[in-house]
Amino acid sequence: MASSAVNSMTGRYWWQLVGAVTVGVLAAAAVLAVVTRIYHTLILFGVGLLVAHLFDPILDRLQERGWSRLRAVWLLTLCAVLVLGIVVTAVVPPLVRQVQSAADAFPVYVSRMDALYSQARDWIVARIQNPDVAQDYAATLDREMADFRSWLTARFPAALRWLSAQLMRSLGWLVLLALLMVISFHFLMVVDDFRAGVRNLLPERAAPHLRALSSQMTALLGQYFRGLVTTAIFVGLASAAALGLVSLFFGTRYWLLIGLAHGPLYMVPWLGGAVADVLALFFGYTTAAQYPAAAALVSLAVMVVINQLGDILIMPRIVGRRVGLHPLAVLFGILAGYQLFGLAGTLVATPMMVGVKIVLAHWLPVKGPSLAEKAPRAFLDIDLPAAVHQLGTALARLRERLEHAVRSHASTQPPDAVQTKDGPTDDSSEVA
Repeated sequence: MASSAVNSMTGRYWWQLVGAVTVGVLAAAAVLAVVTRIYHTLILFGVGLLVAHLFDPILDRLQERGWSRLRAVWLLTLCAVLVLGIVVTAVVPPLVRQVQSAADAFPVYVSRMDALYSQARDWIVARIQNPDVAQDYAATLDREMADFRSWLTARFPAALRWLSAQLMRSLGWLVLLALLMVISFHFLMVVDDFRAGVRNLLPERAAPHLRALSSQMTALLGQYFRGLVTTAIFVGLASAAALGLVSLFFGTRYWLLIGLAHGPLYMVPWLGGAVADVLALFFGYTTAAQYPAAAALVSLAVMVVINQLGDILIMPRIVGRRVGLHPLAVLFGILAGYQLFGLAGTLVATPMMVGVKIVLAHWLPVKGPSLAEKAPRAFLDIDLPAAVHQLGTALARLRERLEHAVRSHASTQPPDAVQTKDGPTDDSSEVA
């Protein structure tokens, strides 16, 4: 009867476990299905929360000067509406015209680059002594150039036409931006309470560490995003203005398109700046009314100088060096993000790497000031040798605890039977 009762309890336990796992899987599937259906809504609200987080320090400063929260939010909203109106009325129409013109005339520009390529190929081949090698080299260059021309002709005009179509759908984008502004307005009113509520959800035992990590990550990531957006706006406007001046001297075109594209591309480290430089070089040479080589070189120099100004002067002053990443870490993040999520992965790779670095700096030793200290000019550098030593010390302590537990367990066991020549005997046999 005892065994049947035990079997009954065991069966009931397994049925409860299977039922709990089934309910959990079904609940997860239901949540995933709901999230998939409202994916765009979640993104919109996430962007609204990010906007509120980015502009919250400005509102805090206005409140310190005696402004009410509602009045500060309304002032920020009216400024956003004013900027949006200027962009829609003064920037979008000429930008649409430039995008459409570039898409229509792109084959002409490709033919001009073909002529330049032919001259460069003939110059290189003429300096190769062996005729057979020169012929093979020229054939290889022609084949590779033909493949690249086909790919570029198929992709670039299509991308420009898609961008033109999106700009022409300004009414739909205006509705979406208006909805985003409403969401951001309400998030700005409750962003402090929202963060406090999230912190209150943390477990009591882990609350101090998690709250400290949350506040540090929020401050540093917010500082990073504000610096990145501010620098991207500066780079875009400065590039458009500088290329506009270049167009007055050389007759180049599409200065507004290239300049405004440089702003969003700046958010992708290295790769974005390189793409903007290639665009300036290509259109500087192919669209120049006079001195195309000089126009291309001057356009490239302008883009490089503005990019360096953003990297050296503006970004460090806003962000500081605390969240700086090593170039190898940035390159790894961009390549890994592209392989995982495509173009969107390259945009979020660097912020994710920054977040990982902040988390590691919270738990691992760092060189110089700690993460909790306010030292925006001090570089946040993780001390890898000290971290490895700390890990070795922790593993040694764990081994000592395990050995102590084994010895304690062995000391509580009964003594082993006494070994004799005839075999093991117990105490009663020895007495007998």
